[in-house]
Amino acid sequence: MSFNEGYTDVVIIGAGISGISAAKVLKKAKTQFMILEASHKIGGRAHSQELTKNNWFDLGCSYIHNTKINPFVSIAKAIKFPIDTLNGNLFDSRKTHHYLNGKQLNFNKSNPIHEAETKLLNRIKMNEYDSAISEYMNRDDPYFPVVNHLITNLNAADPDLVSAKDFLSSNYDGLDYPVPNGFGNLVKEWSSSIPVDFNTTVSEINWEGNLIKIKTSKGLIITKKVIITVSTGILIDNAIKISPELPKEKLKAINDLPMGTLNKIGISFTKKAFSKKEQGWYISWSDKATDKDKEPGSFEVRVSGNQNAVVFVGGRFGEWLESQGPSAMIDYAISKIESVFGQGVSKYIQNTITTAWASDPLSKGSYSYARPQKSYARSELAKPIEHRIYFAGEATELNHFGTAHGAYLSGKRVGDEIIRDFQNKFL
Repeated sequence: MSFNEGYTDVVIIGAGISGISAAKVLKKAKTQFMILEASHKIGGRAHSQELTKNNWFDLGCSYIHNTKINPFVSIAKAIKFPIDTLNGNLFDSRKTHHYLNGKQLNFNKSNPIHEAETKLLNRIKMNEYDSAISEYMNRDDPYFPVVNHLITNLNAADPDLVSAKDFLSSNYDGLDYPVPNGFGNLVKEWSSSIPVDFNTTVSEINWEGNLIKIKTSKGLIITKKVIITVSTGILIDNAIKISPELPKEKLKAINDLPMGTLNKIGISFTKKAFSKKEQGWYISWSDKATDKDKEPGSFEVRVSGNQNAVVFVGGRFGEWLESQGPSAMIDYAISKIESVFGQGVSKYIQNTITTAWASDPLSKGSYSYARPQKSYARSELAKPIEHRIYFAGEATELNHFGTAHGAYLSGKRVGDEIIRDFQNKFL
C-alpha cells in the first residue's frame, strides 16, 4: 500500500513489538494494512546498538522473561537466533552478590532480602485494598533500602506511586534468558517480512464519520480501523490529536497508566576486568551516614563473549540522573562497579553508553505502571472503541505489562479481534 492510494483496511500506528505482532496476524489473514512509524527503525523500545564491535547493548528490553510462556523463545529458535539458556537465573535474589560497605555478605541458606521480598508479597496478598506498594513495606527492616531499590527498578517507578494490586498481578515467574546478540536485533530479524512506512508521524486521528481519517507527515490516509500502539506517555502528552475526543473512561485509563523510567548504563571492559566466576547480578549499598553514595545500586556483569557491565537506575532518581546528562550517569555507574571491584577496575574500561528514556520523544518513558487504586485501568485501556479504534502495547496487558512478550501478546490479541470483527461485519 502506498500513500498515493490513500486507503487501507487497517492502519497500525507504531512499528514496535505490538504493532508488528498485530501486523503478522493481519498479514496471515490477508487483511490489507499499513504500519506508520515515526522513527527510522523498527522495534520501538526494543533496539540494539554496538557497545564495541560485535558487542551488542540493548537500550530497552534485553531479556526473554517468563521463558515457559514467552513466544520469543520459539521465535528465536525458529529463526536460529541465539539465546543464553544457561544463565536464566541471573535475577534470583538467592544467587545475587550482595555488597555492604564494599564487603560481600554471605547469607548462606537464610537470605533476609529474599525473605523481605516474600513477606512484602504476602502482605499485599492478604489485603484487598489497592493502595501503594510503599504502604506494605517494612521501613524498620535493615534491608528496606535494598528492597525499595529493587521494587523501584522493577516497576520503573518508586513504590509510593505504584498500585500494589497491579504489581501483584504481574507474572514474573520463570527464567530470564539473556540475548547475547541483542534482543533488539532479534526483534528486527523477526520483523523483517513486515512492510513499514518509516519517518511517518501521525498528527491526527479523526473518527467522526464512517471512515477514519489519519493525518500524517506524508499525507492523508483513510481507513476502517486503527490500532494505536504508541506509549501512554505519548497519549498523555496529546502528541496525536484524536477527534472526537476519546470517551472519558478511556482518557482516565490512559492517565492512570503513566510511563515510568528505568535507564541503563552500559560499560565495556577489556578481557582482564572480570573472571568467569564473577559473572552475575550485584547489589551494592552503604549504611554509613557519612557515605555520600550510600543508596543501593544494582548491575549485571557478563563475561560470556564480551566483558560488560550494565548498571540499572530507575524511578525518581533515574529521571533526575538522566537530567544531569550522560557524564553524570557514567560517573554513577562507575562508582557502583568500583564499590564492588575497587577503583582499579576503571582502567579496563573501553567504551560506555547511556539511555535516556524519560526524555525520549517517541516513548516518554520506559514502560507503564498503574497508579494506586487504578489497577483496573489496563483492562479499560485494552477495550476497543466501536470496533474501530483498538489499543495494543504492554500497558494493555493485565499480567505481562512492562515486557516485550506482553507487547507481543497484546498485538496478537488485537489482530485476532480485528479479524473476528471483519468476519462479523463490524466494518
